[in-house]
Amino acid sequence: MFVLIYEYSRFISKYLYNAIKQETDCEPVVFSTFKELESFIKKERDNVLCAILGLVLPDGPNGEAADFCIKNKIPTIVFTSTINDDIRDTLIKKGVADYVLKDSNDNFDYVIKCVKRLYKNKNIKVLIVDDSSVARKFMEDVLSSHNLKVLSAKNSEEALLILDKNKDIRLMLVDENMPGMRGADLVNTIRKSFTKEQMAIIGISSYSNSILTVEFLKRGANDFILKPFNREEFCLRVMQNLEILEMIESQKVHATTDFLTGLYNRRFLFEAGEKLLENAKRNNLNLSLAIIDIDKFKNINDTYGHLFGDMVLKTTAKLIKNRFRAGDIVSRLGGDEFCFMGIMGDEAINIFESLRKHISSCDFSDSENSINITISVGITLKKADSVESMIKKADEMLYKCKNLGRNIVCADSL
Repeated sequence: MFVLIYEYSRFISKYLYNAIKQETDCEPVVFSTFKELESFIKKERDNVLCAILGLVLPDGPNGEAADFCIKNKIPTIVFTSTINDDIRDTLIKKGVADYVLKDSNDNFDYVIKCVKRLYKNKNIKVLIVDDSSVARKFMEDVLSSHNLKVLSAKNSEEALLILDKNKDIRLMLVDENMPGMRGADLVNTIRKSFTKEQMAIIGISSYSNSILTVEFLKRGANDFILKPFNREEFCLRVMQNLEILEMIESQKVHATTDFLTGLYNRRFLFEAGEKLLENAKRNNLNLSLAIIDIDKFKNINDTYGHLFGDMVLKTTAKLIKNRFRAGDIVSRLGGDEFCFMGIMGDEAINIFESLRKHISSCDFSDSENSINITISVGITLKKADSVESMIKKADEMLYKCKNLGRNIVCADSL
């Protein structure tokens, strides 16, 4: 996706170009004239993420560049040297995604944050539930200007039908006064299926009533906004709720993921593994647990250094993960040991033998060194009383591998 930059200050243009290049997956394009910008948009409109523009430009002193981008439905961030109520009102009426003062480098960093937000928004669905076509249109226009995928419903019944077909909706805006089920009751119904961590809900109403606000929040809303909306506050509240969801998701990922390899961590292995074990017992399924150990890993660290050793761990983790299904549990057990747990019978021996051969054929290299490594794999094919017991059995098989000279696969029998 392209990020368009048109600003008369070469310093600002260069700073933004480098920052976007380094910190995002987008391709920045700098323009020196409005005509160049206009021509590019006509050719590449569908591939443009957003535009970052100066408000006053040599060939567009009255915001013509911003007007053109907004007309073409390109989210637009405007740079301005000064701000007052008149300029602010003008920018808001134009429908800019945001405006930023040029008074500090911190504000340049804020622009990069906005670009990242617009990029994330491309994959986020928002559902508006309001019987007022005027209110719906206002919210649709504002949210679309921030790249969000907007769905709309005019009552609660229609909203539930849309939600049933779009379970990946991340945020809902729910009006209180609608025909049929009222907004607070709709929130209560939705919360039976979607938690606050899965979906944010913002209650909206034209009635200033503290009791109504409390009712919405008690029924499960994350936030509440009064009509008529202040456009800036509306945007900030929506983005804030999305960012809170992302922070919660990030915390969950950190809690269950090994920071170095990106695999599940030991905690997740034991928590999810117990459920997998119970399911295997209940449905009489074959279950395997394997411990994969990098042979003589300490020698690698001692010889080539810990940074090289970390690269070996990360690459090995990726090679292991790519061999298995999404429903299998592949985790870092600790140090140079990895663990697999999944529904698999005695074919596990052949699968891990194939993995062993593949890893031994791979080159592990950086700019200075290149080595080959081997792994040993201990497998248990027997369901036990707990994940811990299965790990103990697999560990016994791993010790057998070590005693036999490493670089082999050993398993107990079904």
